[in-house]
Amino acid sequence: MRRFRPSCYSVGGTTLDAYNANRCDARTGEWVRYRVQSSRRTGDSRVITCEIPDGRSLGACVIAGLKIRALGMDKSYSPISHPELRGRFDLLVKPYSRGLGAHLCSLDVGDCVECKLKPARDPLIARNRFSHVGMVANGTGVAPFVNVLAALLDDSFDHTRLSLVVTHSSEDRGLLVDDLEELAARHERFNLTTIYTESMPRIDAALLRSTMPPPVDHNLVLVCGTDAFVAAVAGPITRVRDDDGRKRKLQGPTLGFLGSLGYEPRHVFKL
Repeated sequence: MRRFRPSCYSVGGTTLDAYNANRCDARTGEWVRYRVQSSRRTGDSRVITCEIPDGRSLGACVIAGLKIRALGMDKSYSPISHPELRGRFDLLVKPYSRGLGAHLCSLDVGDCVECKLKPARDPLIARNRFSHVGMVANGTGVAPFVNVLAALLDDSFDHTRLSLVVTHSSEDRGLLVDDLEELAARHERFNLTTIYTESMPRIDAALLRSTMPPPVDHNLVLVCGTDAFVAAVAGPITRVRDDDGRKRKLQGPTLGFLGSLGYEPRHVFKL
């Protein structure tokens, strides 16, 4: 079975300049159809690989976003492949019952996925922007962090320390566990902590104190997962609509476990 491996491409500086070179048609903001090249299982989810014609790339900044639609639904996904990977991109999709994820996981090779690249923005994470970046995730919330790891660990000019804590309900539902463990074994500056809540204590303030960078300038902690998980770790996110009807997230105060440890909004970003 083919295993996912972040591909080795230099990210340059991982700036908006990277967004302007060799991008796929999804950059136009129009809906574009991409053929499914392969689909494989990981835990209780699937990695779906879509082909990009003419050897182009998504060309997106780190923590890129794709909006995908089908069956009258649309949802945002973070590709787990390197943003400069040419010819394809990978998505981590969980088949929630009767949702868009279930539809995507049912697609066969040769079927099409309709998507568009979300508007570019100055990247939150870039080469040496921070001394130490911590990441806290549950379930498919690990997806945008795989993108971060692929970009920064493959950049020989980057020296950012990276720490990831990821939780899964059980070992048989773990996502990309082997791939992340392999990355940690290959890169001394990447520290990985995997928790299975079925048999281990859940995330708490003591664990985060021992694994995350301290709340000082030049450090950042990213949090991604279910709304309840994010709220417990760093405080809730509020979703509002702009005047044009588009949804956006308000970070709000840093609460939860990180708030109790002295982290402030400048130290934390909730995805």
